[in-house]
Amino acid sequence: MALNPEYGHILGFDMEAKRLRIVLTDFSGHVVYQSRRNLGLLKSKEGLFGEISGFLDAALKEAAPKYKRLLGVGLAASGVIDVRAGKILHYDLIPQAVDLPIRDHIARHLGLPCTMENNIRAMTLAEWTSGAARGLSSFICLAVRSGVGAGVVLDGKLLRGSHGMAGEVGYMVLPTSGGPSKWLNLQQTVSETALGLIWSPKGRQSPKPWLEKLASCWDRSLRPSHL
Repeated sequence: MALNPEYGHILGFDMEAKRLRIVLTDFSGHVVYQSRRNLGLLKSKEGLFGEISGFLDAALKEAAPKYKRLLGVGLAASGVIDVRAGKILHYDLIPQAVDLPIRDHIARHLGLPCTMENNIRAMTLAEWTSGAARGLSSFICLAVRSGVGAGVVLDGKLLRGSHGMAGEVGYMVLPTSGGPSKWLNLQQTVSETALGLIWSPKGRQSPKPWLEKLASCWDRSLRPSHL
């Protein structure tokens, strides 16, 4: 027995500080369509809703004629997530997203059921079911994006933590030779934001040589003698 890939399609929506992504998969999980849009400077909560709705509409206008049977939406969002309420509780890089009913907004806008999860935990589930962690019962999936986060699976269970903070390793402080007031956390040291990396239609770019900046960060915060 096997899943029928033509039964329908699932929409995946990924949002973080610098970009929005959409993928469509068939019922067996094979990606059949994807699109990406850079997320500019946001001035209001309404502006974020507008960016999300506009991107969804543009992508579905392009994809819907070919993939007509949409069954639901999986929303992967950055920050500390309340999966029951469908909201972001805390996200340093997009404060406008905090406490917005993003899951319910997408469900109403598209007229489809929508489920929400932290984006790194969603990535962890993908690796667990069909990627590098397939067959494992305990592992950690570490991701470096606009911020830094991790998904933790222990004894066959994906951990969220009592307050949704499981895997928030980006806040781990890295001691240096200076005093505590000069210490940076992992997110401030090696994330795309810390390194000044930007994304364009041509791929990942940097306004300055990012390897040189990474070397500087390593010298300042990640020297083995301070780990």
